[in-house]
Amino acid sequence: MLTMHLLGLLFKSLTEKLNSILPESIKLWIRIIGKTLNYISPIILGMIIYNFWKEDWITAAIVLGVLLIQKIAEIIKEEQQATTMAKQP
Repeated sequence: MLTMHLLGLLFKSLTEKLNSILPESIKLWIRIIGKTLNYISPIILGMIIYNFWKEDWITAAIVLGVLLIQKIAEIIKEEQQATTMAKQP
């Protein structure tokens, strides 16, 4: 299950890099797959956290902490890009 989340991160990274060189028809399928993974991954992540919590709450807390830090880093990156785009004439 954790592999699914990691694959989602890898997929997102690859799509950002390949987005500029792929034709529009392939970009459409990549966006569809990406959105599907975005809907499925929180459910799977919730199951993983629940399982960790039942086994060992410390592991669950560590996993949640890492994911929170990762999400905060993504938000900061998006805000910096938005600010940069807003400043450009």
